[in-house]
Amino acid sequence: MNQKRFVIFSLLALALAACQSAPPEAVIDIPTYNDDSLGMTIAHVPHFEFVHNPQSAATVGELIDANGYEYLINATFFHYEVGVDGVDVQHVGHLYLDGVLYPSKEMDIIDQLQLTHIAQYDPSIPQLMFIDANTFTSAEDPTIEEFQSGPLVIENNEIRMDLIESAINGMGPYPRTLLATINHEDIYFITVRERASLEKVAEVLLTLDIFAGQRLDVFNLDGGLSTYLYSTAQPELNHWSYNTDPNLYNETEPTFTNNAEVPMLEVQLPYYLGVR
Repeated sequence: MNQKRFVIFSLLALALAACQSAPPEAVIDIPTYNDDSLGMTIAHVPHFEFVHNPQSAATVGELIDANGYEYLINATFFHYEVGVDGVDVQHVGHLYLDGVLYPSKEMDIIDQLQLTHIAQYDPSIPQLMFIDANTFTSAEDPTIEEFQSGPLVIENNEIRMDLIESAINGMGPYPRTLLATINHEDIYFITVRERASLEKVAEVLLTLDIFAGQRLDVFNLDGGLSTYLYSTAQPELNHWSYNTDPNLYNETEPTFTNNAEVPMLEVQLPYYLGVR
């Protein structure tokens, strides 16, 4: 995803912000690990669900009030167009939830080089797989969630430099959101506040004791100004890069300015991964 698209997506999230709501009390214990070198937060989650927020209609506060989410991160890439009937938000790449295959933006070559894999998550086992988009076959099972993103950053403890270097934003310095799994079973949400390449993020992850001696696979999600984390139990972790890194694109997009900070519960993105 190129830099201009990141800017447009973040402006959409700001434009759709609404009223703040109070979160419920947390009841699920989600262990977290913080690495100060990149402003990295790693949360070991027991399970998750893909949160589809059609047309970014609901705020995070409203999603929490309605569904009891205790931990949310931003998820996959999206595209939007402004038309006579309002804003149309589309997922970029494959998205299959609750037995429904959602329409998606037709991918160009840049999208294809970025969105290399499809996450296939079976919460009943649980099992999380990252499958090459070129060989992927949908399970067509309504209990399984499937969503495309990328690139794949680490595969079986090896950094996928071929995929990182081919992706439009792989080597650039951006805040990051990632999804990781140990042995396709244990699941981790990862957010990186500091600007870093995916190569640098991968190098740091492979040095951490929490992943040592086990198979690690790491999958890139949308990042840049979309990087978002909200925890009801650990509010000190909460951040949105739109607020914390407002000058992210000023050098390459000099007409873009971020003058208004958006309260965390008023953020409106179309896709999240959530725990409840």
